[in-house]
Parts: sequence; C-alpha cells; structure tokens
Amino acid sequence: MATTVSGTQVTLGDSSTVTSAATTVGSTTARSGVTYTGRRGGGIYAFDTNVPGTTDGSVEPSSGQVYFNHATAASVTRAVFHKTSFDGGDLNAFMDMWVEAGGNSGAADGFLIIKSNVDDDTSGIVLKMTSQNDYTNHRSITCSYIAGTIPNTDEEIVQINFLPFGRKGIDTVAGPVGGTGPNGPAGPQGSECLLYGMQVLLHNNKFVNVETLKEGDYILTNKGENNNTTVYTRVEGVITEHLREGYYIINNELMITNDHPVISNDGWRKVEELVIGDYIGNNKIKSMRYMKEDVMTVSVLTSSDEFNVFANGNFYRVSGKYSKLLKKAA
Repeated sequence: MATTVSGTQVTLGDSSTVTSAATTVGSTTARSGVTYTGRRGGGIYAFDTNVPGTTDGSVEPSSGQVYFNHATAASVTRAVFHKTSFDGGDLNAFMDMWVEAGGNSGAADGFLIIKSNVDDDTSGIVLKMTSQNDYTNHRSITCSYIAGTIPNTDEEIVQINFLPFGRKGIDTVAGPVGGTGPNGPAGPQGSECLLYGMQVLLHNNKFVNVETLKEGDYILTNKGENNNTTVYTRVEGVITEHLREGYYIINNELMITNDHPVISNDGWRKVEELVIGDYIGNNKIKSMRYMKEDVMTVSVLTSSDEFNVFANGNFYRVSGKYSKLLKKAA
C-alpha cells in the first residue's frame, strides 16, 4: 500500500510520500518530498537538534524526544532520552538493561546506535556508553563517540538500538580429550563470502551494501576499540556475483558463508565451527540456520585482517584477509 498525503496529520501505512511541509507524522512536522515507510527495529524517538545551555544531562527533553550535549558528532559525550518514546511506549525497563549491574543508574553496559528512520537519510551515529544517570522522566547517558553523523533535521524520527558489551566466560578445568570421530562430508568450495544486502560503514559515515564496494574504499574496522579511536581499513579487492552453495543466517540477520572466519569469544573461528551461545564480536549467537541453496555472494579483501559488517544496526567482526591466505596456499 502506498499513499501520498498533504494534509495536516496522517497515520502512515506501509509507504507514504509527504507532499506538503505542513504534513505531520504523529505530532512531528514531516519533511516535504520524503517517502516514509514502516518503522524499523528499535525504540522510536524524535531527535531534538537544540542543545540546551546546561549540558550535564539534567535538562528534561520533551516526551518522545532525545538530544545530545553537542551539535558536532565527534564531540558528543552525553545522550539524553525521555523515558516515553515517540510512539508513547514506556522504555524505562528497557533502559534498565543498559546498566551493567541492572537498575536505573551506574556503569553503562554497551553501545547505542542511533539511525535516521527517514528513507533518504543515511545518517547514523554509534556511541560507547560509560555510565547512566536516572531522573524522574528521563535518562542521561555518558558516552564517547565511535563513528557516524548526527541526524540532519530537527524533530527527525530516529531509531534507537542497544548493543551490550560481550562477557568473558567462566574459566573451568579442561576435560579429557575425546577420540577422533569419523570424517564428515566435504563442505562447499570457494572463497568465504557475505550475502548481498549486508552493510559496512564508509569513512564518510555512510552505510552501504557490500555488493557496491570497490577497490580503494575505506570501511570501518574494530582495530581502534581499545584506545577509543575510529579506524578504517582499505578495500584491496572485491569479487561480486560469486555463486555459492549454502550459507548461514546468524540471529536472523547476519548472512554469511560457512568458511568465513569471524572474531569469536575463542579467537578466529570459521562460521561452521560456531555453536549457539558463542559470540561474534559482542553479539551472542542466539540462533543459526544453514540454508542449502545456491546464492550470489560478495568476497571482500581488506588491508586490515578484519572489518565490521552491519546487520539491523548490530555490527559483526569478520575477516578481510582470508581470501588472500587461500590464494597463497593454493
């Protein structure tokens, strides 16, 4: 269903195009000429570009709004959310999950990814949380900038996603080594690959699909996480329209071939060696399905040994060097 609207207020369906600047989405003035589709995953807020004179997070935002303490993305150190989302939801309990020990304040426990919910706007920012303060009607999050840009327009509708930090498992005594099992059937051959539609973040802070990459592009890697710096790696080669037999779907979002190495809680592992409960980067594997069907894939070679792949706002750490190693071995 698609609807063109130009009145004073409208409830959007699957897809609607705004033709008048006076049109509103909910209670917020929409942008003329912009196509709005259904909501994406995450908490929905209206982004307030106005920075209050007091930037310690104590100023309460309006219901359904979020604001930063600085207008420049790289200088943002605090994000302030009303406890009520733009669509009227009470997110107080959800925000409790952002605290490491639980509750409404204390050391924060992950990353915040805030992306525009407008089709023609690719802006989005990744923030690393350090602590959270609770107020009567809002939460103030102390954070540091990782990557991205601030939404372009005042009152723009944005989606909020939370990505918790990974946990170190409990150290235990290793059990006895079991006997060698029978050889399994040979797996599918070819370079490790990602499926079309997986995204990466370019150095100009735009998310693009992996199939559009070209040699010489720079994409975000996780190499700088230990010293809070943003690092981009150069794309050295791209193979598109590469036919593969079978692939895995991780957490119903990451689509990747069986032989692609990833950073797990146990170091470098191929996807086919992982099990539910393992981690890829900071993402716990809650589900994984093998799809036995022919599919077109993309192989990306980078100057760094890893890069970040984004799926539904979550980023996964994957190898960018394995193709080169396979070619040398051959």
